[in-house]
Amino acid sequence: MATFLESRDPDIKQRRQEIEGLLAEHGLEHRRRMFFKEEVSAPESKDRLKKFRFALESLGPVFSLFGRYLGTRADLLSIPECLELMLIPDRSDPMDSKMVHAVLEKEWGRKPETVFLSFDESPRSSRLVYQMHYGRFVDGTPVRIQIINPSFQSLVERDSQVLHLLNPAFAIGWNDFPTEAVIADFMRFMPLYMDRQADMDAMTTLAEEARQSEYFAAPQYLPDLSTSLVRTVERMQGWSLDEMMAGSSEEGEASFKHELPKNLDLGLTDVARRTCFVWLRMALFGSHYPVEIDSGDISILPTHKVVFHDGIFTSLPSVAQDHIWQYLQATAAHDPDSAFDYLMQEMEDRDSALNESELRTRFRQVVPFRDGAWSHSDSGNSLAENLFVHWRLIRECGLQPRIHLLDFFKGLFTLVSITKRLVPEQDALREGLDELRLRMGFGKMREMMDLNVWQDTFGKYATSMFELPKRLDEIMERTS
Repeated sequence: MATFLESRDPDIKQRRQEIEGLLAEHGLEHRRRMFFKEEVSAPESKDRLKKFRFALESLGPVFSLFGRYLGTRADLLSIPECLELMLIPDRSDPMDSKMVHAVLEKEWGRKPETVFLSFDESPRSSRLVYQMHYGRFVDGTPVRIQIINPSFQSLVERDSQVLHLLNPAFAIGWNDFPTEAVIADFMRFMPLYMDRQADMDAMTTLAEEARQSEYFAAPQYLPDLSTSLVRTVERMQGWSLDEMMAGSSEEGEASFKHELPKNLDLGLTDVARRTCFVWLRMALFGSHYPVEIDSGDISILPTHKVVFHDGIFTSLPSVAQDHIWQYLQATAAHDPDSAFDYLMQEMEDRDSALNESELRTRFRQVVPFRDGAWSHSDSGNSLAENLFVHWRLIRECGLQPRIHLLDFFKGLFTLVSITKRLVPEQDALREGLDELRLRMGFGKMREMMDLNVWQDTFGKYATSMFELPKRLDEIMERTS
């Protein structure tokens, strides 16, 4: 693997020549009349996509990150195309231990030896943006330390000026691809990769919420040992989803070949469902949720709580939380008209739709097996597949989702791709939504039954009384 982070940055002209040469090498260079979409066979299209992926990988961390970002845009690309781009490894060459110690000393203003009882010199992982080490403080506290290479900022500044050179490659595979808008949205995330102050605020709030939760946990953020280049958080002991997936041994993790550690009394289906449930609850009823997710950063604790150790965190406005919550429930209940109405409330400009009545009709006629199945082996009728077909339809009809909805769908796609790798045949998202609906309903019933507020809330919950037998039946069925 080429060492991008330690190499001296070429000037923009040299970088341009490098990019254009690599695209030409892969047959992705600009050609005449490329503004017309070529008619190509499915195998040829798949081959071009693989070449595009290899080109992005070869161009270094920023282009690799961009490719992985494209892999979450199921509104613009088909699901197989997204999954192909998500194969771009989140991996780069690590800094050597001497440089790691130099960065820590400069950022902390003291020698690392005065902080740690022990420190793993070899990184647990070396990703495109940062590398992660395990350590233990002198008081015995286990921690995770993420260190961003100081050269990453200059790489972003350089490559942000030449990402548009990929436009010929987009023209080969996708007609009228909104390259400029997509690059702008990708660059919106770059400051969040490089300055983790927003994450600090989110994780501090989540840690407070987690103390009251029986479903999820959050590591304690340690601001005194965190800077723009270093983030230090509590290391919580559990089993990562990576450890539960076959094939993770190539990353240096234990491979359980779809078997869980013997001292974790949960099945893989339970893990997948619970992960979706917790993510949905954080997004729709919490203060923050992770939109940038990696399977290695999701763990199940011995208490069965789910913890997201890392990620770019964001939030939904309360009104949007309710709209999306109602939209998801309507879609799960096969009520396309209600789903359409709730989703349309999260569009920037409904007047820009080509034909809203036609779009409503297309919602009613969605057949994921035909319009966007996850894979040929799937039934094509999972909740996620329905949602991603909706997402693509609103784009095809000229609608622009609000930024927070775009982030929600990108995070949702990554979540589903992780749980699909864990249990391919399971509709974990639907099961997670069902569990969330039942638990929220049960919470309302407990509040309703509180004698201290019974008289004040009787009118509010009168309708709920009629649903009580049904709710109890569902809860009993779920827990049996």
